[in-house]
Amino acid sequence: MTEIKMVWAEDEQHGIGKNGQVPWDLPADRALFKKETLHSTMIMGRKTWDSIGRPLPQRQSVVVTQQPDFSTNCKDVVVCHDLADVLKYIQSISGLVTVIGGAQIYKMMMPYATQLVVTRVTGDFAGDTWVEPVDLDVFDLTKSQSEEQNGIEFKIMYYQRKGK
Repeated sequence: MTEIKMVWAEDEQHGIGKNGQVPWDLPADRALFKKETLHSTMIMGRKTWDSIGRPLPQRQSVVVTQQPDFSTNCKDVVVCHDLADVLKYIQSISGLVTVIGGAQIYKMMMPYATQLVVTRVTGDFAGDTWVEPVDLDVFDLTKSQSEEQNGIEFKIMYYQRKGK
């Protein structure tokens, strides 16, 4: 199967969103997101699609939704309605697949992920959407780097599925 990378930023409480947006402003994290997703097929939920609002350049978008009549009105955007649809689509393509959220999509795709790129933002940003903590019985931390920007400390952590 194709390599599947999951990319997200979380606060210390594993919060990833607040009111449909990322609750911090870190240009370095946005640059990391671009680097990690460029030239890939991005899997996202409908709410994540709504928050982005458009296809991102040089990336294929796959939107997962339970809404049977959902349409993006954008060419080159694939709509899937369940996990089976997503897995079937992934098997039909080549190249990197990145999962970019939201929480339900991360949970659904975690068993298939081979790599994780997690930005851990210091602090509690009172989010309303959370991701489950990385299971260190399943993933090894392979690299991390600490940074600070706009007065916010954060750490970028790279994980690899054990045995992969």
